[in-house]
Amino acid sequence: MVDCKCDYCGKDFKLKGKSYIKEHNFCCRECYYKYQSEFLRGINNKNSRPKDIYHCANCSKEVLIHKSQAKNKKNIFCSKQCRFEFDSKVFKGEGNPNFKKGNIKIKCLYCGKEFERPAWEEGRAKYCSKECKNKYWSEVLSKTPENQKRLKQQGINAKLKQKNKFTKPELIVYEYLQNNNITSIPQYPMFNRFVVDFFIPSLNMVIEVLGDYWHGNPLKYTDDKLTEKQLKTREKDKIKMNYLIKEGFEVHMIWENDIYKQLEKTMEFIKQI
Repeated sequence: MVDCKCDYCGKDFKLKGKSYIKEHNFCCRECYYKYQSEFLRGINNKNSRPKDIYHCANCSKEVLIHKSQAKNKKNIFCSKQCRFEFDSKVFKGEGNPNFKKGNIKIKCLYCGKEFERPAWEEGRAKYCSKECKNKYWSEVLSKTPENQKRLKQQGINAKLKQKNKFTKPELIVYEYLQNNNITSIPQYPMFNRFVVDFFIPSLNMVIEVLGDYWHGNPLKYTDDKLTEKQLKTREKDKIKMNYLIKEGFEVHMIWENDIYKQLEKTMEFIKQI
């Protein structure tokens, strides 16, 4: 052990050996950090580089910064306030590089009506109102093949990512298939068009569980009492079923009400195979 003196607080302490003695020695980390912050900052730091003198573009005050920091700056400022004042004077109106004088007339993409916008909005403003924008998106853009493909993919992704994988009737069907040793794949995406509730690879079979309300069970809802949403869903079900049958799959669409009241009878098509 070697006697040593702390270079910051002057306290005597011991080091293990002469090899541990350095240019500056400290009794603890706290003294080391305090010494660094007080005596080895700024120009006292051996790695410090000299700063060059520049002048503020707004008030001409001297500013000391490194050359590397000033290299890519067009204007140097002593404070944020000076920068804001400079920008408000120089880049205002015609001084702004993006300035375009006056308004221009633009033709609405949906209704064809002409409307005025500042010249800088040229190429950005396309609709005279939010109503026209919404109608254009729903009636025109949504009908294009690219957008239809994108919307279908969004629907598939949303279905696959949902937290609750099964509805109550779907869970009953899933447990029934498991209890009967039938391997099925729930929420199975097909042909990059839609997601089916259950796909049974060994039987090349698709099972769709239809909620009574959302799919408009004819035993509960007559055609004249169906909402627009229910009618659209029913039409989608027909398209899906016909497409899958055409592709060679056996398709069974079962109602929520039948699952609750007569599950064994509803699932008889499985036992008959």
